[in-house]
Amino acid sequence: MAEHTREHPILTPTPQRRRALRMKPETLAFAAALLGIIAAAQSAIPAISMVGLVPALLALAAGIAAMQLRTTRPGFAIAGVTLGALAVVVAISMSTSAG
Repeated sequence: MAEHTREHPILTPTPQRRRALRMKPETLAFAAALLGIIAAAQSAIPAISMVGLVPALLALAAGIAAMQLRTTRPGFAIAGVTLGALAVVVAISMSTSAG
């Protein structure tokens, strides 16, 4: 019975692991903008427009998370959300008009 209450050594977050897993909001905002640019470029090409959905959704998630964490660079987060949403719309419209 005592074995069920004991925490697993690999899955239990230590202070070192918590610091390693924590991401700064500025990093998230920059990643959102970068992913948004990549997604917008990929979604504009008809042959690979649906591939652009993956970075677009990641840009949306990272941008929203950065804004929730009160980043000091909200422009990057807003750019990531805007470009991610635009890439989703363009990718869907390109794939429906191409096929």
